[in-house]
Amino acid sequence: MRCKSFKIHKLSFWFIIAIAIVAANLSASDAEGAAGPRFVVERRGVSDGRSVVFIPDVASAGAVWDAAAAGIIDGHDVHIVTLAGFAGVPAVDPIGPYIERAVGALAAYLDEEGLQDIVLVGHSMGDVAGSDFRPILAKVSAPVTVLAAWSEGAPYSSDQLRAIYEGQYAELTDVDVRVIANSRHFIMLDQPDAFAIALNGVLTGDRGGRD
Repeated sequence: MRCKSFKIHKLSFWFIIAIAIVAANLSASDAEGAAGPRFVVERRGVSDGRSVVFIPDVASAGAVWDAAAAGIIDGHDVHIVTLAGFAGVPAVDPIGPYIERAVGALAAYLDEEGLQDIVLVGHSMGDVAGSDFRPILAKVSAPVTVLAAWSEGAPYSSDQLRAIYEGQYAELTDVDVRVIANSRHFIMLDQPDAFAIALNGVLTGDRGGRD
């Protein structure tokens, strides 16, 4: 694994709900020792376009990104990931620290493919970014957009939810937290138009228009 050339500041990280940022601190051993691939990738679009990597939540197939990917496939190099152990992809053995090793393998994949100026689109993976990996956030200088799902009947108001996420990502130097109303866990499926607008803003560098 060649993580040293994986420059975290060259990426535009886009987080939906929460994603662990651990690639910069992984050693080669973190992604090794598995008896199979940590994920599979379906590649679409054009190879000379800007690379966009879609990463699903654990227990989800990469297919949850199909509609979102279809909206940008013209002019972009799209990589849709499905993690090992889900959606028919064989599990790895030993599993070990699952998320850390999956991210380490993803870092190696990006490096091996020679991808630059990447947009990472990640869904969920729990609240680890606000706990174990919070110190790593301060090392990320790339712009980050966080979409938080909210709907009527939630235990928090939309403003309270925004404040919670802003607190969790406070170590980031450039973060835009947006609450997407009338959505639950899968914002890209519940509110595809709002999702597409936010993604387009990231791709064009225009992240204005908070709700």
